[in-house]
Amino acid sequence: MSILDYKILDAPPRSFIDEMRRKYPTERETDELLVRKLERRVSQTKDYHVPRMSEMAVCIQKFFEDNLTTPFKISHPRWLSGWRVQVAGALRDRLGAGRKAAS
Repeated sequence: MSILDYKILDAPPRSFIDEMRRKYPTERETDELLVRKLERRVSQTKDYHVPRMSEMAVCIQKFFEDNLTTPFKISHPRWLSGWRVQVAGALRDRLGAGRKAAS
């Protein structure tokens, strides 16, 4: 499974759940909780998808438009690695001064 293979995590097949249980044994209560959580993901995530960079860029643009009073330009948005949704890019104000920003 690659880092960006979210489909198996969003709708894990029974074989994936069984393999996780075999690889990472836990106490009975924890095992039951994790299995139930994985089984419920299919119904909870059917309309969810991992946001694409283009979608995140639109949201970030709107956020800055709503919160900044000076004109700006966002360029080179890109994903940062890690567990959270993190985006980096360059933010330029109307005078051309630039600074790197991450959210």
